[in-house]
Amino acid sequence: MTSPVIASIRLLIRDWRGGELGVLFSALLLAVSVVVAISGFVNRLQFNLERESASFLAADLVVSSSKPIPAPWMDEASASGLARGETITFSSMVISEDDEMFLASVKAVGGAYPLRGALSVDKGLSQASTDIPEPGTVFLAPRLVQQLSASVGDEVYVGDATLTVAGTLLSEPDSTTGFFGYGPRLVMNTANLDETGVVQPGSRVTYRLLVAGESDDLTVFKEWVEPQLVQGQRLSSVDESQPGIGATLDRARGFLLLAGSLGVMLAAAAILVAARRFGERHTDQVAVMKSLGATRATIRQLYAFSLAWLGLISIGLGSGIGW
Repeated sequence: MTSPVIASIRLLIRDWRGGELGVLFSALLLAVSVVVAISGFVNRLQFNLERESASFLAADLVVSSSKPIPAPWMDEASASGLARGETITFSSMVISEDDEMFLASVKAVGGAYPLRGALSVDKGLSQASTDIPEPGTVFLAPRLVQQLSASVGDEVYVGDATLTVAGTLLSEPDSTTGFFGYGPRLVMNTANLDETGVVQPGSRVTYRLLVAGESDDLTVFKEWVEPQLVQGQRLSSVDESQPGIGATLDRARGFLLLAGSLGVMLAAAAILVAARRFGERHTDQVAVMKSLGATRATIRQLYAFSLAWLGLISIGLGSGIGW
């Protein structure tokens, strides 16, 4: 006696050759392809938008403080498996070799800054860079270069420090934060910060600890540091700092899911029509099997296996097409 599985495969092959399954298979294939394609696109869009929006912070999480970041916090970030960077932002007069002076927004950077996004620096002679300035050097915003009449290789003075211009700062990932609006940007290395003598008790300075990593590690660090925040300290994430990004993502996801739902509804309607046609055309076949002694359970099992094979094939091909 032929097993139901083998018999169902034979039935499926015969119906396919007879053109019985074309519409039903196409409807199933369309439904699976639409669902997989929409889901995959939404997930990729969400991932890319979150990565891009993180560049507005240059990190996944940022701890801001009006006082130096406690060393244990930095140690905890490293212990949690997170990449770490730091910035110290303040305003200061910058003086050129020709005694030209201009108020700049100075940002001292260190560690792995930036953790998200990249610096864009023109070093002259068709050279570009995404690295932070080496100790003893600075990057100047184009406006500051113009105001100081400076060029690559010239020296500028920030407080008591003499620093060499190493390039023109074209863009920075977190340019929307801090004191950027108080003057054009000057980026220096934290190794030269003490040398400037600018940061003194009472100075208006913003310290930032930047961290980035896996979601679970970020959650652990966030839950650890939040209870320790005091006045003048703040923990910021991408969603909190750029709420417009999240709203845009939610709207895009809604529209895409709506389009996917409409596609699935159309496919479901086609499946219903095809299934009804399939049932009507197999009425005589079922009657013949009953007359030959097949029980209702046997017939149900036979068609259940046959449709299951069809479904598996549709899911496999549809997933491949949609992905």
